[in-house]
Amino acid sequence: MMNRNLFFTVLGAVALVLCLLGAGGFYEILATGPVALLREPVETRVEAAMFVPRQAPLMTSLLVNVDKLEDVGRLAVAPKLRGQVREEFDKIKKGVLANTDLNYHKDIEPWLGDEITFAVTSSDFDREQGNGRQAGYLLAVETKSPQRSRDFLEVLWAQNASNGVEVAVENYQGVKLIYRQTPGNADSGGNWASAVVGDRFVLFANHPKVLRDAINNVQAQNLSLKGNPAYQEAIANMASTGIGLSFINVEQFTAWISDRPGETGLKPPSERVLAAQTSPSLGIALGLNRQGLLAHTIWNGSTSTEWATSLPSLLGPVQALQYLPEQTAFAIAGADLNQLWLALEKGFPESGAVGQILRQPVAMVRSRWGLDLPEAIFNWVQGEYAIGLLPQSSVENVDNPGLAWIFVAQKSGDTAVKGIEQLDAIAQEQGFSVGPVSWGNRPISTWSKLTTKPVPTKAKGTQPLQIAADIRAVHTEIGAYEIFASSLETLTAAIDAPTTGSIVSNPDFQSAIAPLPQSNYGYFYLDWLASEESLTRRFPVLRLVTLAGKPLFQRLQSISLSSPAPAIDPAIDLQPIKGSPLADLFIRLGS
Repeated sequence: MMNRNLFFTVLGAVALVLCLLGAGGFYEILATGPVALLREPVETRVEAAMFVPRQAPLMTSLLVNVDKLEDVGRLAVAPKLRGQVREEFDKIKKGVLANTDLNYHKDIEPWLGDEITFAVTSSDFDREQGNGRQAGYLLAVETKSPQRSRDFLEVLWAQNASNGVEVAVENYQGVKLIYRQTPGNADSGGNWASAVVGDRFVLFANHPKVLRDAINNVQAQNLSLKGNPAYQEAIANMASTGIGLSFINVEQFTAWISDRPGETGLKPPSERVLAAQTSPSLGIALGLNRQGLLAHTIWNGSTSTEWATSLPSLLGPVQALQYLPEQTAFAIAGADLNQLWLALEKGFPESGAVGQILRQPVAMVRSRWGLDLPEAIFNWVQGEYAIGLLPQSSVENVDNPGLAWIFVAQKSGDTAVKGIEQLDAIAQEQGFSVGPVSWGNRPISTWSKLTTKPVPTKAKGTQPLQIAADIRAVHTEIGAYEIFASSLETLTAAIDAPTTGSIVSNPDFQSAIAPLPQSNYGYFYLDWLASEESLTRRFPVLRLVTLAGKPLFQRLQSISLSSPAPAIDPAIDLQPIKGSPLADLFIRLGS
């Protein structure tokens, strides 16, 4: 036991040092503590990328210690909510070791390092047609105590063996592999495996073959993701931006998720596309913001990457947004819709996954309404535009129940006038009556069909019918803009928005775009709380995503996206290599 006088002597010496450090010491604590993660860059080099195959569908890495991230989470919320943050992290930690006798704080925390990397290594790791497509999954966890991490694995597998699991041990290129041996079929899926590689990483995989491949990738760097030029470019563009990094090989990622074609609507890529040495990729660097997560993204396509340079640069939100009401749940706004579509068509071929996603809405409108959007609308919208969806409308939208729509287009010369006249003509060809009506003191054009519907009555017998006008769309001119809407009520809301409150005056919208570059090519905005029900109904796969990411989606408020325009703001420090398009994505979180 320490002598009492010695104890106070040491304590006094410590106090004296702290006094001498003064404010400098306080600043040092802040600079190296959890608050720094909110404002300071971290090294985005993912060491575990050496284990990941060059053409892996997905790799995502957390580059900060989990406990430090928890501290940031508590500091970023109000004091009364910090207990909830701790509870959420405790749930995650307990979930990792569910159905075991292990304890996170005792068995994992002492050796857990600063990097956790998860990868989908292949959409079919064994390429055997007889057992179907089996994706390979790899988890690489940095260890700061190799011996303690080995002890952890020994205890983990000993528990499995005591529960009747047949455990196999294999030495592969000097690395000890431990895995679950499936009786009667050694190469079937579900053979979870683990290994400690050197003194840096603990690896887990869903099959020993995935681990063997990971070790092989280290031996030959050209086989690993580190040898992929697109990955190298992404790292060069997004160095030192936050707490995590993700990299997606788009076509391989499509092959992985296209096993659920009924939910994604995507066609799997051909074997020729998958075998190509280069393919489109997406890099994402994730950082922290006081209100959520801020991601910098870079797209590396196989076609021309100068697509954004042909678009007009903007300084803040366009004026067309003033006609989207405050309660708008989804909005896209920018300038020159025609040029944007031409650029997207050029940059994202129809054979690719992104090209399929972009063309799906166009194909849907063509099949349901017989309307060719690029020719009938995009072609003449060469000024500002804004598109919005509104929730809880009194008029149901056939394509998106419960949502009403508004489209605002700046009229630029005779081209726009002729385009609007052509739209009215197409509506007539589709069997709609097109004609002007008076709505207040304003002339409005309507697209409608006469229908019959029962008249509510208490009398028994056959219900009388009445003729009613089924209005599918309306439009009118307001100053330099033409406004289209799904109903008269929605159009009225758009016309009144500049005085009653538009999306631009909505504090939630302003908070969503505040972290994005002021100089940009336009905005994408999604109010998740107002859109969740409609989106999950339209895209069932989102139900699985929201379930898997429940801690995040429970707090998700909105998602916003914008691409920086360096021509206006030369201070933007993310200068692309080879002109690859960049974009900033902000995920706003709440309590």
